[in-house]
Amino acid sequence: MSSDPGRSPDLPRSPLAAAVGEADARENVRRHSQNLAALAENLRRLGLDEVLVDDQVMSVFRQYERELARYVEAAADRRPQE
Repeated sequence: MSSDPGRSPDLPRSPLAAAVGEADARENVRRHSQNLAALAENLRRLGLDEVLVDDQVMSVFRQYERELARYVEAAADRRPQE
């Protein structure tokens, strides 16, 4: 269970989210998490069983995580070298 009271305990959490430093990107991660929660709720309302709901939400999550990884990598490449 999550220690974050504002986060649904059944939503996946990407370790990449912590690596995102830009406010716009963090807002995008927050919005995407809300959309995943809404997707899960809508699938449940349609009567899908929990295993199928989990599979569908995780499929979308994995796709987004891959996109987020590409974003973080590109952002790191754009940072000035120290």
